Amino acid sequence: MLNGAKFFEQLVINVVKLPGVKVDRTEFLAKSFSKHVTAKQLADILEKGPVQSNVSKKLIRRVAKKTILNRTMKSSSASFAAGLPGGVVMAATVPADTAQFFGVALRVAQEIGYIYGYEDFWSENGLDVNRVSGELIFVSRCHVWCRRSDGHH
Repeated sequence: MLNGAKFFEQLVINVVKLPGVKVDRTEFLAKSFSKHVTAKQLADILEKGPVQSNVSKKLIRRVAKKTILNRTMKSSSASFAAGLPGGVVMAATVPADTAQFFGVALRVAQEIGYIYGYEDFWSENGLDVNRVSGELIFVSRCHVWCRRSDGHH
C-alpha cells in the first residue's frame, strides 16, 4: 500500500495525463492579461510573471477571481452533464468524476500559481512532481481560503 506522499505523487502523475489538465504558462498569462495591459507590460508579464512585473494587486485579484469562476462554471457544467443519465450509468461515472475533480483542481492551481508569479511547473521532461506536491497544494489551499474569505463555501 502506498503512503500518503507516494499516493499523492501517483495521483498527480496519472491526473496530468488527462486532456486539458496541463496549462501552458505563456499562453494562459497572455490570454488572461492581454486586454488589461500594454504590449510592453504583457511581454514583461510573460517573462517575469504578473507580481514581479508590478501589475496592480487589484488587477491580479480580478484576473484570479475570473479564472476561478470560469473554471468552476465549466467544471460544474461537466459534472451536471455527466450525472444526467442517473442510475447504473451514473455509478460508472464516479471514478471519472473523481479524476475530473483532481484534474480541475490541478489546472486551477497552475493557473492561480501563474497569476501570482510562479515559474512554469512543466519542463521538457514533464511535470516537476516535487514542486507540484509542495507549491500546487499550497496554491490549492489558498484558493479554498480565498473563496471562504469572500463568502463562498
